[in-house]
Amino acid sequence: MDEPGNKSCLNENELNEIRRENLEAELLEGCPESQEKAGLDRSDGAHDSGTEIIGRERTYHAHVFDVSKLTVRLPDGRVRKYDLVEHLPAVAIIPVTDDGDILFVRQYRMGAEKEMLELPAGILNISHSAQAEDPLEAARRECREETGYEAGEIERIGGIFMTPGYCSEYIHIFGSCASLESAAAG
Repeated sequence: MDEPGNKSCLNENELNEIRRENLEAELLEGCPESQEKAGLDRSDGAHDSGTEIIGRERTYHAHVFDVSKLTVRLPDGRVRKYDLVEHLPAVAIIPVTDDGDILFVRQYRMGAEKEMLELPAGILNISHSAQAEDPLEAARRECREETGYEAGEIERIGGIFMTPGYCSEYIHIFGSCASLESAAAG
């Protein structure tokens, strides 16, 4: 049962079911963070499918992603080349106000060539020492930067690979069901 002042968007059973489904999906999709929690090691490049990455050459470097040419040995022994967009990890947050409204942002997106309505999201900042920003802190930052609101209590819901057929981008998803106060008021 919720304590006074501790609002929850979903009941505990619903949250546990979402967490379980996300963990199963992450394990199946190859999320290193979840595989580590489950005691699985995929550092050798081999996968349950029998596919093995045997070579990697970076062919393009950009601000938030690189493009690499992978050499892959398929289960039947054939060797093929694949292009992979190696994208920095990211976060998305579902900020819910006390009134039950979800805050969205409107941004022009080059890939769609139009303005989109979307959840606050962004890449993890990487320091000069190549240390990635904590995903929870990145979710707080993105909410503040993109909506002007400070998120209260935040909980990790799960994560997804956006387009795993050709891109490594993994997005950590957070929910904020607690009171959101305007960042300007703080």
